[in-house]
Amino acid sequence: MFAVNIQVVQAAENLEVDAPSSNIAKTEYNQAKVVEIAPVKLDTDPNVPVLIQSFQRVKVEFTQGSEKGEVREAIYYPKSGDERQKLKVGERVYVMKVSADGYSDYSVSDRYRIEAIWWLLAIFVALILITVRAKGIGSMLGLLFSFAVIMKLIVPWIMSGANPVIACATGALIIAVVSIYLAHGFNLRTSVSVLATVLIIMIAALIDYLVVNALHLYGTGTEEAVYAQFGESGNINLRGLLLGGILIGVLGVLDDITTAQVAVVDELKKANSNFKFKDLYQRSMSVGKEHIASLINTLVLAYVGASFPLVLLFQQYNQPLLYIINSELVAEEIGRTIVGSIVLIIAVPITTALAAWIIVKRGKALSKDEHHHGHYH
Repeated sequence: MFAVNIQVVQAAENLEVDAPSSNIAKTEYNQAKVVEIAPVKLDTDPNVPVLIQSFQRVKVEFTQGSEKGEVREAIYYPKSGDERQKLKVGERVYVMKVSADGYSDYSVSDRYRIEAIWWLLAIFVALILITVRAKGIGSMLGLLFSFAVIMKLIVPWIMSGANPVIACATGALIIAVVSIYLAHGFNLRTSVSVLATVLIIMIAALIDYLVVNALHLYGTGTEEAVYAQFGESGNINLRGLLLGGILIGVLGVLDDITTAQVAVVDELKKANSNFKFKDLYQRSMSVGKEHIASLINTLVLAYVGASFPLVLLFQQYNQPLLYIINSELVAEEIGRTIVGSIVLIIAVPITTALAAWIIVKRGKALSKDEHHHGHYH
């Protein structure tokens, strides 16, 4: 985190020394290959942190962009003092080029990982197709659609100055409707799941707002959120961004609850057509309670795992536990967990009641039963 800041500041300082200019610097990111590691004389000043001294001067050959084939010298700051993080000849990297008035400064911003990511995605897709076959295609299309909505609708809308809560809530509703249909098919059972999801998203927005206000959170808990204001869109509402982000996170597990509960209610009705509202609700809630217990544990562990370096950072400074919990950085994660857990808990009875009511009113199950089922009591 700190090394990234040092790298950017270093690039800016180099430009200022070499070519003072009032013009806005232009930044480019291109792929390159390390062709040489240049020796570096370490600073013997004990006041200079070891992390800053551990930088590398490397020569890189660009493999894309306007300078493809050209060799340039660049600076690389490892993100820790670990020797394994240092670059080696032959490694592929991303190089940041900062230019102003004909002067350019080059720094290695990160290693190149895209090829490995494509392989991982290929394995992921293959496992989905092998395991769930046709339904997997719909799930992947839903995932791609969700990603497209976030990157092409929600993010640009927020960057243009729109209220992040409205942008995220609108995007969440669009994602919920389209992705659930793509993953589960266009049928009555899916429609009930979509209806339940939309209803719960609106309730979740209210819970989200109340929790964030109760904890006095303003969206400044993370470094990334604060830096977002110094980009091209300095008018971003950080508190709204926090609210919207929590809402998108909740959506990630919400459709699992709604589709599963609607399916449980529907299957119970097909198994015994004599079941009334009370029977359907009580028996489905028995399954739903187990689902809640496992998902809440999963949700909490997921948030703790994501913020584990943060927990270690606080512990290193021997700060009191209550002080750590009270900090905005930790309180934001607590708020996310609380909102997500509350929404999951209320989603089960709401979805179950809605599905049972619709089925009872309809007088039969939502989906056609291709097999004969016996009655049980």
